[in-house]
Amino acid sequence: MMSQITTKNITLATDPGEEVDDFIAFSRAIELYDDTTNISVIVSGGKISPQDRMKLLNRYIKESYSDSFTLAIGSEVVFRTKGAKFTFYADGDVSSLPEIDTFIGNGPLNCTSLDAVSSAMKECSNAFLIGGRKVGGVNQAGTNPTGVVNNWTQFIAALDLKKVNIVEMLPEQTRLIRFKKGDFKGEFIIKMAMRTTLMFMVSRPTIPPNYGDFDLHVRLNESNAQLCEIWKEEMNMVYSTDAIRMGKESVKEYVYTLKAMGHISSKENWYRLENLAQKCLTMTYAFAEKVFGKPTEVYTKHRFGFLPVDKLQENPGGSFATDEMAQILSEKIQEHFVSFTPTYDVQSVEASIETDIGISQDIVVILDDSGSMDEMGKEPLETLNEFIKNQKAGGGCDTTFSLWMFNSTVRKIIDDVKLCDVEPITEYIPQYMTALNDAIGSAILCKLSKPKSDNVICLVITDGLENSSSLHTKAGIRDMIETCEKEKNWRFIFMGANQDVFKEGGNMGFDSARCTSYDQKTPGNLRRASNEVSDQVMNYRTRTLMSESAELVLENSAAPKLGLRQKTRVEVIKRNRRHSQSWF
Repeated sequence: MMSQITTKNITLATDPGEEVDDFIAFSRAIELYDDTTNISVIVSGGKISPQDRMKLLNRYIKESYSDSFTLAIGSEVVFRTKGAKFTFYADGDVSSLPEIDTFIGNGPLNCTSLDAVSSAMKECSNAFLIGGRKVGGVNQAGTNPTGVVNNWTQFIAALDLKKVNIVEMLPEQTRLIRFKKGDFKGEFIIKMAMRTTLMFMVSRPTIPPNYGDFDLHVRLNESNAQLCEIWKEEMNMVYSTDAIRMGKESVKEYVYTLKAMGHISSKENWYRLENLAQKCLTMTYAFAEKVFGKPTEVYTKHRFGFLPVDKLQENPGGSFATDEMAQILSEKIQEHFVSFTPTYDVQSVEASIETDIGISQDIVVILDDSGSMDEMGKEPLETLNEFIKNQKAGGGCDTTFSLWMFNSTVRKIIDDVKLCDVEPITEYIPQYMTALNDAIGSAILCKLSKPKSDNVICLVITDGLENSSSLHTKAGIRDMIETCEKEKNWRFIFMGANQDVFKEGGNMGFDSARCTSYDQKTPGNLRRASNEVSDQVMNYRTRTLMSESAELVLENSAAPKLGLRQKTRVEVIKRNRRHSQSWF
């Protein structure tokens, strides 16, 4: 399996103050990458020097691997037979970085390092950014506010110029990564995984303005709440009235504390946060009751609401539980839980290697340019270019793009070109009738003739019904679509106006979960509908590229209203499937 990996040079940025996160992500890289890979680790110090951070990493290395390894800035280390070579750099002193195939941005870097990384990135290389394009810059500000945010914007622009495939590791997804029992081998790692699982269940962090806004705060809480719901189901837990009551009492203190700090500005925000916190805090009390056999107080009063910079002093146990309770519960988690959360930065390392064996989705767009589309003016063309731009922003040098337009005739405009090389479309002249069947049939048959003909997203945009085809029938198109979805893993999307899109799309073989309508007579409505489709396409592409289970479902389709947060509740349990060796 490792022979499929083409990445040779990886650069990994670390996160000051998150030494455990760094170590687990670092350890996963040791496990997953073989001797064809060189990994450059940039150690940023934050409030301490990179050299002092190396001392902490050395302590973890000695506890988990062997006393024979001593890490230092500038050292080169191979931790296992036929494993990757690691070289350590101090943040700001990275002039000798090799060319980079993959950048894993798990933490902030100073301006000098950001410039060095962007210069070393290869064309069409990969970048996995914890927090994404925007939040990554916020993390920069939190560590080194002087000039770094502007430099982060320049950093992203430089990556875009090189057509780097940027994968946004958003917190609401990275927090959901879980491992099964047996995936952890080594006392120290097991201990850290149990404490992190406890933290995500019990802890309710605040996000001060210079780290993120209320929406980010809510998204992190949503992820924690989802984990608690998953753990509850895995253990078949039933909440007692005492657990529910004690949970409500702690939630009240938590939300009042955040309100007093100025984080909650409306009743709507209050209720959103209260509902999410209720799931986590009630789960905590229910688990404590399971452990002790009776209702048990977990939390230390008045610990809610401290800032991240104070977390080690105010919250040394990694949760809002009392220190004694945190110790007992973390030990019992290993006994009772089915899955565990080892920290979230590790998912970027998982994703960096999964990308090479994950699924790249090609894109085919079939756009109606019959006469009736003319009343929307330039909107169809602008919508098309915006869709292309949005998909390119998510990376795409391994993704091909094809474009077909149709009226009474069918024309192939772009034929299986790399997405990153697609230029804006400049010509769109609506006229004549609607050969919808011929357009869909021609596009499918053309793509099936290519060397790569599986894993395709095909988007059809029309404003009317078939009235002009001569080569393909509706029944023939239905057979094609159903065969491609079943045997080639295609996903077809139908966007229609002036018709019952679910009926007409269903008659042609489109899944109702991927049919959506727009109002042709309302300016901007096609663009808004397309942007919603584009978001779901991007989410599906990203997750399949990371080898996650995923399905493409439109928010305003006839399918059940799942919503993005619920859809990410699919199993994200990564198994140690590449080597027979243990972690340590």
